[in-house]
Order: sequence, then C-alpha cells, then structure tokens
Amino acid sequence: MEEKKYQQATMNWVQSIVVGLSLCPFAKQSIIENRLSERVVLAEDPEIILAELLSEIKQLEQNLKLESSLVTIPNGPSNFQSYLDLLDQANNLLNLSGYEGIYQLASFHPSYQFAGTDANAPENYTNRSPYPVFHIIREDALTEAIDNFPNIEDVPNSNIDKMNKLGIQKLKELLIKANPHL
Repeated sequence: MEEKKYQQATMNWVQSIVVGLSLCPFAKQSIIENRLSERVVLAEDPEIILAELLSEIKQLEQNLKLESSLVTIPNGPSNFQSYLDLLDQANNLLNLSGYEGIYQLASFHPSYQFAGTDANAPENYTNRSPYPVFHIIREDALTEAIDNFPNIEDVPNSNIDKMNKLGIQKLKELLIKANPHL
C-alpha cells in the first residue's frame, strides 16, 4: 500500500509538471500508449537500490513494448550530492552490465540543482520531483523520438524560459498541488 502512495505521487508530478508544462515533448505520448513502466523501491541501502534498478532494466528487456521506467526511491538519498553519487554508481552498473548504449538514466530529485545555478533558480524545477527518481530510457526509443521532433535542441532553453516566467513561488505551489501530502 505504501508503494502505491509513492507511485501516485510520482505520476501526479509527471502529469501536472512534466506533461502539464510540456517539459518533455515525449512524455505524454509515452503515457497514453502505455510505454512507461513504474516501480517503487522502498530500500535505503544503495546496493539494494542498484540491484532493484538492474532488475527493472531486466523487466524492460522482457517487455519490448515499454520504452522507459520511472524508478522512485522515496527512502533513497535525500541529500542531492549523495543522490548524484548513487547516480554515478547506477551509470557504472549499467556499463558493467553491458547496457551502455542500450539504456540511459535521467535523474530527478526534490533538491535537484544544475551545476552553476543558484539552489533556488527556477530552472532547477525542470528536474525536481517529489522523491528521488531514476528514469531508465531505451536509447533507441529516445533516438527515434528525437529524430521525429523538430528543433529538439530548443527544448532545454524553452524549459528554462518557462520556469523563469512561472517563478519560484508558482513552481513550489505546483509541486505541492501535484502532491499535497508532501
């Protein structure tokens, strides 16, 4: 039951922030076509989290209809630097497991901060989620989506502009509204 709460919080964030603000041009279609898997890992131990991440990749290998998976780790590192350390370990695991070039990880965290930005910069909200999340993405599906999207290189700057126009207070409100139990 606890997993359902975290899964719902993550999907509320995806629907209201990621899709609702059109931050990712591919997210809506992926959801509509049921090409997105979701998994909640309640473990705190990094080794268990990494093992579960690898297990989820193996699930994607079993179901070729799925293009990606959101792995929510609500008890994972609350400290952003610790999360980035875990992300490095996860990327190393992908490489060591033979998945380099097949899958990639996108990262989301409640305290996400792009290098060189102020912690309160609105642009950080493009990657701020209610809980730490790893998004496993099939590279071939991503390549195909990118190839079919005009001016994909404009998306990051467009997202920064959206975030700056909304402002930090509005972004905080949107995040709380998406997940009122936070």
